[in-house]
Amino acid sequence: MFTDFDAIDKKYKEKSVGERLGRATSSDLVTTTGVKMREFEGGVICWSPHAGVHVVFGEIRDRWILEGGVEGSLGCPLSDEIVAADKVGVLTFFENGSIYFSEFLGVVVRTVLLKCLKLHAKVLAGSDKKIATLVRAAATVFLPYGVDVKCLSQERINIPELADVDVGRCRDGIVTTEMQRLFDLRDGVGEDEIAFYCVRSTDRPSNGCGLSPRDQPSVIVVVGADRWSLAHELGHLLQLVHISDNLRLMFGGGTSNISDPPPDLSSNEANTIRNNRLTHFC
Repeated sequence: MFTDFDAIDKKYKEKSVGERLGRATSSDLVTTTGVKMREFEGGVICWSPHAGVHVVFGEIRDRWILEGGVEGSLGCPLSDEIVAADKVGVLTFFENGSIYFSEFLGVVVRTVLLKCLKLHAKVLAGSDKKIATLVRAAATVFLPYGVDVKCLSQERINIPELADVDVGRCRDGIVTTEMQRLFDLRDGVGEDEIAFYCVRSTDRPSNGCGLSPRDQPSVIVVVGADRWSLAHELGHLLQLVHISDNLRLMFGGGTSNISDPPPDLSSNEANTIRNNRLTHFC
């Protein structure tokens, strides 16, 4: 039977995690709130029923413990360590804020709360691995700016005539009949949650389309698209527009031509995403 501490073992065995953590310095710990933990030389792995399992390393761990750890002001970790938006420091999000560390600035506690985009994958073409790759890449783009991407469900849809979908011009604001047929397939998708349709192709060749009715927020991504395409179409859904900078997510020359990935967001773009009605507090 797989237990919560088995999840901690599995996290330890992930690439580079165990190497950075070193040997365990505590037995398995259970807090008064039911959170499971194990401490190591280089950090701590923490499991909670609402956030899952995450690792907190080094200087960020030290400051988190100073703030009271799981039962302190920041609460449980909501993310692993990620590269910060400045691409200099690293960052870990917690329930009630985040901790940033760089050699230049040291340790900084921030009060910005993590928000989430909640997706439901509707798969007309493509493998589970492809879906996971697209979602993981979208999270890689948005998480440094305080927005995680969660895929809450996945459903396979067998309607062959919609696997190759007519998206029209996509950007002209007109939802085609075939797009609407897709968007009506929303079983299990809550209000202000996003349906993500993975299709074989679009009849006007593209990587996807981020246009949908306001009351059916949706994106379409072609199975052959590169890994940044879901993030790009989510950007359109969240009211971002094409730009000419090929370092940025919304580069209009195709996400496969983005330089120095993962692609960036400007501060204005990040604020637009965080303030969108589809972005919820985690």
